[in-house]
Amino acid sequence: MTGLRRSFAFSFIERYATSLINLGMTAALARLVSPDEIGVFVIGGTIILLGEILRDFGASSYLIQAQAITAEGVRTTFTVTFALSALIIGLVLVTAQPIATFYGDARLAVVLRIAAAGFMLGAFINPILSLLRREMAFDRIALINTIGACVNGGAAIGLATAGFGYRSLALAYVASAVAILAAALAFRPVMTTFRPGLADWRHVFAFGGYASATAVINNLYLAWPQLVLARILGFDAVGLFSRATMLVQMPERSLLSALQPVLLPAFAREVRAGGELSGAYLHGIALATAVQWPFLVGLAILAEPVVAIVLGPAWMGAAPVVRLLALGSLSLFAAFLTYPVLVAVGRIRDTLTASLIVLPPSALVVTLAAFHGLDAVAASLFVTGPLQMAVSFIVIRRHVPFPWGALVEKLTRSAIVTAGASVAPLAIAVANGFTPHPGALALVGAVAGSAIGWLAALSATRHPLMDLLPSPRAIVGAMRTRLERLPVRLNQLTD
Repeated sequence: MTGLRRSFAFSFIERYATSLINLGMTAALARLVSPDEIGVFVIGGTIILLGEILRDFGASSYLIQAQAITAEGVRTTFTVTFALSALIIGLVLVTAQPIATFYGDARLAVVLRIAAAGFMLGAFINPILSLLRREMAFDRIALINTIGACVNGGAAIGLATAGFGYRSLALAYVASAVAILAAALAFRPVMTTFRPGLADWRHVFAFGGYASATAVINNLYLAWPQLVLARILGFDAVGLFSRATMLVQMPERSLLSALQPVLLPAFAREVRAGGELSGAYLHGIALATAVQWPFLVGLAILAEPVVAIVLGPAWMGAAPVVRLLALGSLSLFAAFLTYPVLVAVGRIRDTLTASLIVLPPSALVVTLAAFHGLDAVAASLFVTGPLQMAVSFIVIRRHVPFPWGALVEKLTRSAIVTAGASVAPLAIAVANGFTPHPGALALVGAVAGSAIGWLAALSATRHPLMDLLPSPRAIVGAMRTRLERLPVRLNQLTD
């Protein structure tokens, strides 16, 4: 348990650090690069992201969840990844111009050609990070990814300031890949990983086919609104929608995505030991909703000032989209647990089945909404979100049975916590007429009041999240201990 908590801690540190770095980069770039230029990179980046998923072919998850791995298995995953990378890069380079022609903008071909260089490095990066995750070495992973985020942010801002515009983001992606590979090799310099070999190809392909297909379908769906908007409304709409999505996904990127890399190996280890996952599944939902829901509701209430502060006045058109996406995302509270749970119990096929059932009709809803504008696309989440979660619950309960009453009890507590955290922001927003500029004092009051209401509701409901939060006495004791040790450390430095 100590090792698991340590893994969670380092995973959270990594995600929060990279989220803060990316938020700072986004705020700076919003004042240096136009929504139209951001939109061009988003579409190019989406195509590269889909290529990255195809390239992985489930190799990362295979290395993490396999009962035992051999040197031949590691070499096989690298060989498959490298070969697919070369194939995908060839396809990207050949189709870059036709894709740009389809969207009516030659800049898209430039982005794809630049990003191809960074894409190839992933064939060397992914096996190393997967092995580190299997070993639960999340302290090393945290440092590696933080280094990459710093390089990416610094390069993007520097290049944008120098006038590279939309190209700055693609060039920063390449610089980040170089930095991550260098750091990964420094922490795990096992060059034998990169020897070609296909000895375990049957195991890798058996697992990878389903994992890769599931990942491609899910990420294509996530990117679908932006791909459709670029064709129907143009790159300016894509820029606004992508930045609105980024703000809404902050709790997912910083909290829930920090849980995912740890959950898969942790769940897989629990299953190998003969454990039962229903309690862990419900506990994970309880913890996530107690943080995610208050953030999303607070963001919906304060959408205008958040957009004004983070993105600037040129992006105020994103505020209504932020509000709709935030409220619509409340229904996706357990989505992050579906994949690791099903993979851990050996039901990778069911992840593909669930995706094929729910995502095509959801994509149709999004496409129809795109003809009615940005707000309609954001509002479509009120239809697609509940549908996706309903299918997810049905599939999971076939293999990890849990009582509906227990789920409702967990969600009720989190709903009360969310209400407690929302009182102060809502009162201040109403008093100021939901203005984008309520003043620094009002914003501080909203955030502080939300934190106080959140803690009070956690305590009143005896929410399980309280067990993970340090008590005031523990915080004071830790501060006192550090102060007592400070003179000793100062003496050590002077010596």
